[in-house]
Amino acid sequence: METVNKLMDPSQGYSLGQIGGIFRNLQEEYHDEYYRYELGELAPGLIALANWNPLSQPNQYTDVFGQWKDILDKTKQRGNLEGNNLGIQPYDSLIWHTWMPVMRTCVSTWKPRDCDSLINLIETWKPLLSQWIVDNILIKSEVNAWNPLTDTVPIHIWIHPWIPLLDTRLQTTIYPVIQEKLGTALSNWHPSDRSAKLMLLPWQRALSPGAFVAFLLKHIVPKLQICIQSLVINPHQQHLDPWNWVMDWSEMLSAANMTLILDKFFFPRWLQNACNVA
Repeated sequence: METVNKLMDPSQGYSLGQIGGIFRNLQEEYHDEYYRYELGELAPGLIALANWNPLSQPNQYTDVFGQWKDILDKTKQRGNLEGNNLGIQPYDSLIWHTWMPVMRTCVSTWKPRDCDSLINLIETWKPLLSQWIVDNILIKSEVNAWNPLTDTVPIHIWIHPWIPLLDTRLQTTIYPVIQEKLGTALSNWHPSDRSAKLMLLPWQRALSPGAFVAFLLKHIVPKLQICIQSLVINPHQQHLDPWNWVMDWSEMLSAANMTLILDKFFFPRWLQNACNVA
């Protein structure tokens, strides 16, 4: 087909918009041949995103890829109607082979802690991207290098802005690393240090309820039990610091867990002391 041969000839100097227009005409005027020979698969080899700085020009090429999405999604819809197993869809293939290489270069020089520019870029492009493409934007290497004992910037400051975009991926691959590091940082923690509660508070809603409770039961509750057990009960000269340190967690711990701590490690000694005084 002469039109296809011209498309494959770099000397023609077609713009991205012109190439999209030619594909649309092929789809409409040579409908059967377009789908029989899967001409949509040619698109990735014809598109090049030269001299594009995505972080400073997030909107560039969105109109072109919107055009291509409309064109190539018709191939997907036809395959679905015919019951074909298409594997990676033509439009996703275009994104993967043309857009993603530029993103990889961009991310290699981008700092995850300065997240606003990349989040703005992804939000701009999200209507044009499949979720699995979005999920390939990685921040795990920066989290692996994070040290909660020495880092002066709380990690939630630069992780939480990603929640609307990458919540599932964060839950499965990023949060477990953060929990492990936070747990290690709390190994020598004492309830008199109230910074731990401030450190964990931003994660109370970010983590799933089950994951957050499990973290508290493993890393916080045992320390509170030891603390309340160390409280010397002396009605004549009562020091309440350990009691206050434990009670400071009452809003974060469930009533059941707090009751369990008191029932096991405080009330028996308190009742015994009351009986002795009587």
